[in-house]
Amino acid sequence: MKNQFRIVMLVFMVSSILINCTSKKKDASNETNSKKEDTVVGAKLIPDTNLNNFYGILASDSSSINCISDIGKRNKFSENCTVSNALWDKMYSNLLTPISNWKKGALPESCINTDFLFYPFSGPDFLIPNTLFAQTKHIVMFGLELPGKDMSKYGNEFALNSMPLMQKSLRDYFGKSYFITKNMMTDLKSDSLNGVTPLISTFIVKSNFKLISIKNFKLNKSGEKVYFDFEKDTFSNANIYGVEINYTKDLINNFQIDYLSFNAEDPSMQTHPEIMQFFEKTIPANTVSYLKSASYLLHYNGFSTIRNLVLNKSKFVLQDDTGIAERYFTNDWKLSLWGVYEKPIKDFSGVYQADLDSLYKVKNQVNPLPFNMGYHYFNGNQNLLLAEKK
Repeated sequence: MKNQFRIVMLVFMVSSILINCTSKKKDASNETNSKKEDTVVGAKLIPDTNLNNFYGILASDSSSINCISDIGKRNKFSENCTVSNALWDKMYSNLLTPISNWKKGALPESCINTDFLFYPFSGPDFLIPNTLFAQTKHIVMFGLELPGKDMSKYGNEFALNSMPLMQKSLRDYFGKSYFITKNMMTDLKSDSLNGVTPLISTFIVKSNFKLISIKNFKLNKSGEKVYFDFEKDTFSNANIYGVEINYTKDLINNFQIDYLSFNAEDPSMQTHPEIMQFFEKTIPANTVSYLKSASYLLHYNGFSTIRNLVLNKSKFVLQDDTGIAERYFTNDWKLSLWGVYEKPIKDFSGVYQADLDSLYKVKNQVNPLPFNMGYHYFNGNQNLLLAEKK
């Protein structure tokens, strides 16, 4: 009996020791995890001072530049700010503020509060989609214009001397609400403004965000980003290039733009399957797509790959008549209309939409559009269509 009792006591003691050790390990593990969570929760995003100073100058952001640089005290800077800010004020009062006011009562909350936005044929346009979809954390954009590079390494003096070219490059955008590709292709090949990166970055700073990072990338054969040094890498026409820009407003939430440069015609898309692989991985289902001043390209059979991508991935498509032709929105889509439909301008032939024209003539089906944005800027006869997948 005594031996049995001793054995039982021994087992009890060993078990107690093991349980106690395990408990301490769990407590230590929980403490470690708690510290990790505190680090993540308490961590703040760190803006890049050089980026924000450089693009703050290009954005004519005199309030912040005066605080951090002697450039803000120079006549050259103040004179350029006077010219630039007059253009910016007009852009806000004539377009961005009316858009911001209009969207609240016109578009569904689930549309304007989307986390993700797909913006084909965007060029460097950030201001309008940011106004329409201010909560969007990730925007994927593309166009023919090259990504170019971050210019901030050239210093604030370089930015000061580049202010007049920035004003020139925005002439179409401020006057007509869209970029003209042939003008962009010339403006963005200069030593001062290389590609769309400086423009997008300037727009971000002007919109009261803080830049965190700017990284060039190319797509590998699997459609994944491969980051590279713009100054050191050897460029090849066989590659698809892009730029990733990260920015924040509250130092907690990260916002991201991916801009890619490529020819979106079907043969080019077939030559570069990595583009669609990237889109399939990056663009979520039931997303929001936006199309504006898109040269009617998605009307044509030769752009079916991108058109089908938009239709398949989107819950909402907000566009003017230059986007996807109305005939491609089947009975699976509900359409809402604003503005006035007018025949396309003379630069574009064969893209008049009789069916869309008929819809616009139905009484009580069309709502007013309180701003002027698009190819009919000269007479204000603009239109917008929201397609919602049922």
